Amino acid sequence: MQASLNSSPNASTGTTPHRLMYGIDLRMPWNLLRQAFVGHPASERQDADECAKYAAMIMKKDYDNRHKPIFFSKGDIVYLKLATGTDSGYVLPSRAVTKKMTQRYVKCKVLERIGRLAYKLQFPKELSKCHPVVSI
Repeated sequence: MQASLNSSPNASTGTTPHRLMYGIDLRMPWNLLRQAFVGHPASERQDADECAKYAAMIMKKDYDNRHKPIFFSKGDIVYLKLATGTDSGYVLPSRAVTKKMTQRYVKCKVLERIGRLAYKLQFPKELSKCHPVVSI
């Protein structure tokens, strides 16, 4: 970092202009930054690292508990969640106008597994115009 002109010692006086004017050397941002890292015991930093690692471990455990891999076999019967109200998604053409009265799920048969998370389903006649490959 480059020091400002008023914080650099003068060759003729041997002191900084700040010290000559104010009697003290003013604090510079890089001095404050140096003070933030100097003088702290290593144990505090080690404690912070251990706390961060513990928090990451707890977050991973919570994520793994909520996200279980789901696999279906050919011929399984699954429920497809339909869009309610004005939401986008799979909708029945004969659905009711209100969100409260719409059908929420449709039974479908798994025809085949397309990818890691995609399955080809056999839709009922009402959804025959929809694309049959669904991502879970």
